[in-house]
Amino acid sequence: MMKTKRLAAIFAAMMMALALVSCSNNDDEKTDSNQKSTEPSTNALSSLKAVDGIDGVYTLEYTGEYFLDGAINASLKTADELVAYLTKNIPEWKTAKEPVKALKINVGGAACSSIVVKNKDDNGYIYGRNFDWESGNSLIIHTKPDSGYEAVSTCYIAFFTKDPEWAPTGNPEHDATAIGGIYVPMDGMNEKGLYIANLNDNLPAVIPSSPDTSKKDVQTTVAIRYILDKCATVDEAVAFLKTINMYPVYADKKGSKDAYHFAIADNTGKSVVAEWVNEELKVTKTNIVTNHNLYKESQTPTTGEDRDHGTFRRYDSLKEKYDTAKGKMSAQEVTKALEEVQQKHSVWSAVFEPSAKKVTYYFRSSSATEETSDPIDYAKPVVVEF
Repeated sequence: MMKTKRLAAIFAAMMMALALVSCSNNDDEKTDSNQKSTEPSTNALSSLKAVDGIDGVYTLEYTGEYFLDGAINASLKTADELVAYLTKNIPEWKTAKEPVKALKINVGGAACSSIVVKNKDDNGYIYGRNFDWESGNSLIIHTKPDSGYEAVSTCYIAFFTKDPEWAPTGNPEHDATAIGGIYVPMDGMNEKGLYIANLNDNLPAVIPSSPDTSKKDVQTTVAIRYILDKCATVDEAVAFLKTINMYPVYADKKGSKDAYHFAIADNTGKSVVAEWVNEELKVTKTNIVTNHNLYKESQTPTTGEDRDHGTFRRYDSLKEKYDTAKGKMSAQEVTKALEEVQQKHSVWSAVFEPSAKKVTYYFRSSSATEETSDPIDYAKPVVVEF
């Protein structure tokens, strides 16, 4: 069960089940076959809550069928195809007109930072991540599939509603839109300690020109959801990525120039960036990821004014702290490192502690503006345990 410890706020969880295919062959470790169910969650919308004391941040609990297997097998190439698939299958949307109109998969980018270190306090690992985008509301989603892994992920609400200020109202037809966030995670961690985060890359976004017909077509954020649900290690996540044709959500819009790459890490300390170069998956070992392509790092500026700009400045700042600490930091030190590379348009910082199955979030204050205040309020942590 997920618990958010902000003024003792505790959010309800549901106890239903889901049968999905695993990246791993060890299904017995993840599920009791006597508990499987194909029924959807009936209480998800009643779990949709505002986080106490933090404006514009909401939580959703979902235990049950959300038809991920079918989304993978359907080879969905575009956001419109994904919306049509979900509208047809998610029970809460079948009779509701408003969610059908409101749900608009519209991922616009993510100029972010990620760091992976050894936890000097418990010999585990810590993953830190800033999500940088325009001011808007956020959704923390706790999913508990029967044959997949329990996970916590974070969504930027405007990416699936086109409305940065969308908020639940208590009207089921309106609130059902939030379930779409399950398919649009920006980052997350599962019960096995597998972490993944989506970040902008500086290469052009490219739709596969000659997709392999033996592979399934999968979109960016659907791939993230599958990895959280099904993969326990970096190796499993990379193996999955090799089996699909990746269709970038960013390239769904004509003329989009925004590409992406994935920071992926696990509780063994393995940490990589997965990138697509000339339509080919490239995997590079790294503990730091910002917004330039690391596979082509040799082609980026090493000194001078260009190196001090944006992505390189943030990368170098995190790398310096990593090297100074010899790769070992506390959760508080990771938080401080993230704070020092936050941008005026940062929306949240997240510190993932896999050994404790805990995520500590710091969100942008709703009153923050670029002129008057820091974008993230580090005085108000939201702690999630699962």
